[in-house]
Order: sequence, then C-alpha cells, then structure tokens
Amino acid sequence: VLVLPLAARVDERRLASMLHTGRSRVRLAPAASLVPLCGYTVGNVPPFGHRSRLPVIVDASVPAFDSCYAGGGSDKAEVLIAVPELLRATGATVADIA
Repeated sequence: VLVLPLAARVDERRLASMLHTGRSRVRLAPAASLVPLCGYTVGNVPPFGHRSRLPVIVDASVPAFDSCYAGGGSDKAEVLIAVPELLRATGATVADIA
C-alpha cells in the first residue's frame, strides 16, 4: 500500500530502487485484483484494515504534514489520521517514491 500526497504520482523507478528490484518487476495492482487482495476498490484502499497484512510505504514528503486523508474503504468515506499515528499503526516504511 502506497501513501502519497493527492497530487503526487508514484515514480516506479524510485519504488523499484527502494524495494531493491528491477523496474520491470514493479507495477500498480490491476483494479480487478484489489478486492481479492485487500478487500477494497480503486481509490478506497485504506493504509490498514486489510484481509491480510500488507506492507505500507509512505512517501518521504508526507511526514511534513501534521495529518493526512487516506482511503476509508468506500467512495463515501475517508480517514483523517495524524501522520505520526499512521506511521505507528501501519509500521510504514518512509521513502522517496514520488
């Protein structure tokens, strides 16, 4: 699960480097695989509460904010969470991925 500012886009090369793998092995999960994988649809994936524990990577720019909004599990919900609590609750890795 990746957490980035709303206007940011994932830099797949940076993500691959952070994961110590080749760029060709990094891709965003296809929309059809999200529900079976984590139980949520595109744009609604929260950073926690998945069917199985998934790694969370937070872009290095996010800790500059006091809090952030994240997917809340449906298109009618968002989660407002303090960034330090997000990092603690998810055990996230912070990396420059945008």
